[in-house]
Amino acid sequence: MNKPLPRWIVVLAATALGLPAYGAEPPSASALRLPGILSNKMVLQQDKAVRIWGWAPPGQTVKVKIGGRQKAATTGADGKWSVKLDPLHPGGPLEMVVEAGTTITVRDILVGEVWVCSGQSNMQVGLNEAANAAAETRAADYPKIRLFVTRFLAPDKPADDCKGQWVECSPQTACGFSAVAYFFGRKLHRELKVPVGLIQSAHGATAAECWTSYAALQSEPVLKPVVDRHDKMPKDTKGWDPQLPTGLYNGEIAPLTPLAIRGVIWFQGESNTTRADQYRTLFPLLIRDWRRAWGEEFPFYFVQLANHLAAADRPVNEPWAELREAQTAALALPQTGMAVAIDLGEANNIHFRNKQAVGLRLALCALAKTYGQDLV
Repeated sequence: MNKPLPRWIVVLAATALGLPAYGAEPPSASALRLPGILSNKMVLQQDKAVRIWGWAPPGQTVKVKIGGRQKAATTGADGKWSVKLDPLHPGGPLEMVVEAGTTITVRDILVGEVWVCSGQSNMQVGLNEAANAAAETRAADYPKIRLFVTRFLAPDKPADDCKGQWVECSPQTACGFSAVAYFFGRKLHRELKVPVGLIQSAHGATAAECWTSYAALQSEPVLKPVVDRHDKMPKDTKGWDPQLPTGLYNGEIAPLTPLAIRGVIWFQGESNTTRADQYRTLFPLLIRDWRRAWGEEFPFYFVQLANHLAAADRPVNEPWAELREAQTAALALPQTGMAVAIDLGEANNIHFRNKQAVGLRLALCALAKTYGQDLV
């Protein structure tokens, strides 16, 4: 599993690139502004009402125009505004104009299928680390597949915004794509013939509680040790600590929840293997928590923990096997599915290279369960 980089390395790298070291900056209502996810080259979800939101001076009228649709809103005292647009048809590119004294134009917008891709390092690992990486990267010429990677942020309170940039898939950019997300998105794009937007929020060595809201964790007595750990941890106001329960939910999931999406794919569990019994409660809770935050019971497909380390020659108590069994408890929830991976792992590489099969199996779940294809 990937370990978080030392703080000084993150600061140095961000400074060299001219980027904020800790992700999202505090929203300002002093000028018209959109969240980072609503930016050039974005993909909007087809056939659903689309929410557009942002900030502007209090009491100002904001007009949004896109694809022949127009809506207006007035900002509140906190400078926040939002509009809901009628569903858009797949395709593009479109241009969106937002006016409130000044004008923001968002260009090269596509409309298609949008999926959030989250978890820990096996979701984060890039295409450059997958099997046949060089050949896969050369062939990754799909300009209608777009990726948005949320910049690292794990504060103690929910953030309003997360920074990142939409990038179209090409041989020059594909190495930075999550391999699992890329192979999932590629299959959907080929089958559905529509643009695909992939939002990658994944970090190595993170436990499921890091991706779950504080209110949800408090709601389950069995998770009191997790809540106590949160309450006792020193809080970094800049949102540095990836092990803070709720931190990554606050920094990288909560800011996305106004966005219309089709669903979520998830690859995580390695960091919870010593607490499998707790995971039986925690993982279904995370799914319900995200659905509550979005206000929709969207599809949630996840990856079974792959086989890892040397095989035992006789039955033994194995934490990874217990975690796999705990994962299956989430299948009791509606619109869930599990991509089996027990046959894909490598004994000496926790980041096994066959991400093609993982992405394909997740996509088959979606094609059968979400898109209604008649598949075995």
